[in-house]
This record gives sequence, structure tokens and C-alpha cells, in this order.
Amino acid sequence: MGEIKKRRTEITVETRTVTIIRTRNADTHTVFCVTCDTEVTALPLQYAALIFRVNESELGLFVGSGDIHTAENTNLCGNSLANFFKQEVKFIED
Repeated sequence: MGEIKKRRTEITVETRTVTIIRTRNADTHTVFCVTCDTEVTALPLQYAALIFRVNESELGLFVGSGDIHTAENTNLCGNSLANFFKQEVKFIED
């Protein structure tokens, strides 16, 4: 009799998460981030803490270490926030 051949099927599933932040009613605006060398959406510390689910003091530590940029006054750079928390973020105003 013949040999029984085993087959193996491998399935790979890739997922992607995008965080969409609506900025119309938020206290956000576009500014130039010197560290990123580009225009970014700036978010107040309180708003950023809510979006990325961390407390404000912890977020302040990340800013102090330079991992997250201050874009203007006390506002935070949206690009550095997204990069630090490893999230794809889209800012939309509707």
C-alpha cells in the first residue's frame, strides 16, 4: 500500500489598528514641531492623557525624558505621541 502524506496549512492573519481623533470640538491646532521638523497636530496634556489612556503625571514624565515632544507652550506633538505609543493615528476635523 501507499504512504499517507500529511499536509500542513499555515494561515497568517495581519491586523492593523488606527486611532481616529476628531479635533473639531477639541482644543487642538496645527503647529510646527521643531524636533519633528514638520507641521503636527498639537494636543493639550489633559486631552492626550485621555486619548492614550495614561495619567497626566505619567505623560509628563515621558515629555521630560524627551520621548514626547512639546510642540507649542504646554501642548504635545501628535506625531511623537503616536510614535511613542506605537499607534497609527489620524487626526480629522469634521
